Amino acid sequence: YYESWKRTCDEVGLSFPIERFYAMAGMPVVDIFQVLIDEWNNAANQENGEEGKQSFHLTAEECEEKKKAHHANIEAEGKLAGPIDVVVDIVKSNHGKIPMAVASSGWRDHVMDGLKRNDILHLFD
Repeated sequence: YYESWKRTCDEVGLSFPIERFYAMAGMPVVDIFQVLIDEWNNAANQENGEEGKQSFHLTAEECEEKKKAHHANIEAEGKLAGPIDVVVDIVKSNHGKIPMAVASSGWRDHVMDGLKRNDILHLFD
């Protein structure tokens, strides 16, 4: 998942180290981009003062679209996210015992595709 973030941020000129990626886990993609853009704007304007006020050249939504394209390219290269074994083990051991659902900040279609690809969609209520 980080690879599409890295490619997108490198393309558009935002900084998003992997440690930050993990720290922001659970936030919607567009919200993360908005935070990164706000930080870019603040840093650029501190360097230039009020006279040289700058704004990042893309919106968070435009960055999100670029990330979707990078994600599709990565999957087309055959790089697919695999299961998180410890989570799959928990799901399998509790299936039919307690109701379970998936919570993700990812795009629904990507989450559903991943659950199907890993043959675990049927384990959730």
